[in-house]
Amino acid sequence: MSKPSVPNFVKKQQMKTTLLLGIFIGAGFTASAQLVEDSIEMMPGYTNESYYSLANDEQANIDNTNWDIAFDLGGFGSSVRTNEHVGTEVYEYTAGSDWTTVDTTGMSWNTFHNSETTWSLGSFDQAANPSDPFDIGWGDYNVVTHQIIGSRIYIVKLASGDYKKVMIESLISGTYTFKHADISGSNEVSNTITKSGYTDKNFVYYSITNDVIIDREPANDSWDIVFTKYSGLLPQGVNYGVTGVLANNGVYVREANGVDPSSAIWTDYAVDSVINVIGWDWKSFNGTTFSYDITPDLSYFVQDKAGDIWHLLFTKFEGGSTGKVVFSKEKVSTADVDDLGDVTSFGIYPNPADDQATVVYNTSSEEVNLSIIDLGGSIVMNEQLSEKGFVSHKISLNDLKAGTYFVRLSTTKTLTTAKLFVR
Repeated sequence: MSKPSVPNFVKKQQMKTTLLLGIFIGAGFTASAQLVEDSIEMMPGYTNESYYSLANDEQANIDNTNWDIAFDLGGFGSSVRTNEHVGTEVYEYTAGSDWTTVDTTGMSWNTFHNSETTWSLGSFDQAANPSDPFDIGWGDYNVVTHQIIGSRIYIVKLASGDYKKVMIESLISGTYTFKHADISGSNEVSNTITKSGYTDKNFVYYSITNDVIIDREPANDSWDIVFTKYSGLLPQGVNYGVTGVLANNGVYVREANGVDPSSAIWTDYAVDSVINVIGWDWKSFNGTTFSYDITPDLSYFVQDKAGDIWHLLFTKFEGGSTGKVVFSKEKVSTADVDDLGDVTSFGIYPNPADDQATVVYNTSSEEVNLSIIDLGGSIVMNEQLSEKGFVSHKISLNDLKAGTYFVRLSTTKTLTTAKLFVR
């Protein structure tokens, strides 16, 4: 990454090392490969997040502490995410829907989290009733008017420790209307955000603290992965702040685990469409050296926004003192259209779940296998699905014991897996 005295948008060529390798690691090589070393710094305490283009290097290194909630700008998107990096917490108010009489006395404080597998499910969406296909979490979708009308009140704990009541009132013709106030009703603020004002972004951001709309992302076609701190779901079934890498919409990752990166071939691994294939577990904290170890024999093949395939290998992580990540990247192929994955989104909600969960995905394939696998590797449920496009499919969990499972979608081109926690 650039030295502190150099602006973020200055190219970092002086920091790179280019090695010409006379070896053929992956399919698609027609000449010697170029291995490029690069780095980013999220700054001490991971204050910033880095939006990165594999072809064009860092596109933006942006303060990640000045916002509270973010609104999905996708054409059919309606998710509302929260800034869990700074400790923002979201709770559903379950004592009624009357905005004027909100009283948290005796309230059940069950927190909701952003999905780490898809951008399309934020913390405000996780309260959705899985038995109601028109319940999107913060509101209800009307199939006649195509409007979403807010139906839930949320209690939001800000990074400052202050509590606010928040309601997303509607999403009508591409315009979000929302309001927030003190629990008592004081300091009420109403605002709107119109998607058409941010046509080249994935999300637009809002500070409840300062009543400010923040346009902070680079253009969504300019970056492939983002280095950031987010809330990750651990195997114990609890959410915890982790630092790692999430993929942009339209960017697909293949994980080469347990294989020497110098001999890994990208065509040997299935495309995974979840955004946290890279995630956070390519490193681990060493309690003896008080530093981070990089997981051995682990690398990733990333299909960027242009369809090119890059081999990505992490080599160093400095932790919260600098937020610096060092990695090597290598362009191994330009993907043919036939190599692209055919599952372009995948999510599960609620998660953790009780007796039922909903699997949502988007596919161009008419043959999708859905299976649930326990930690011992046994398939405990298996279904063949034949619906194309955006699919919302309910699965019964009544026969499953409480614990951790893997939900797997597979086609002839794609294998994608997500964890499911059954209570």
